[in-house]
Amino acid sequence: MSDRYDEGSRTDSAGRLPGNLQALKHGATSQKIISIRSKDLLVATAAQCPWILDSDEPAIIQYCRAEAKARLLDDYIWQLMENEDGPPLVGNVPPYIWSESSKADLAAMRAGDRLGLSPEGRLKMAKDAGFAAHFGKQKLDSLVAQGRELQESRRT
Repeated sequence: MSDRYDEGSRTDSAGRLPGNLQALKHGATSQKIISIRSKDLLVATAAQCPWILDSDEPAIIQYCRAEAKARLLDDYIWQLMENEDGPPLVGNVPPYIWSESSKADLAAMRAGDRLGLSPEGRLKMAKDAGFAAHFGKQKLDSLVAQGRELQESRRT
């Protein structure tokens, strides 16, 4: 029998039920665990960032999922490095975990920047808002008027 779940018994060949978290190490590859952690982050982030709109929902979900994964890996790293007798044991952390943690941190940072969750991200948003205000409706109205004048001049 394969590792797939048997329809009749609802267990796999090792006797585990679906959704069994017994073998879970860090949860950073579990969509279920990431979803649970990201929901908590979503509520907290939305409460702390009033500039985030409903239209930002896909971006905020992407950020929360990336941040949840990064936090899960960070917690796991600290768990592996735990040493009651002295400094953290960095050698206990496999290299691929460091790599995955770096990737997750970078993904969360980039997603957060796009939402203005970092100083650089907020500055970029302010610059873009200033640019839009400067070249906004008033300039747009004058461009429309110029376009109409050009169309009229071509017709005559």
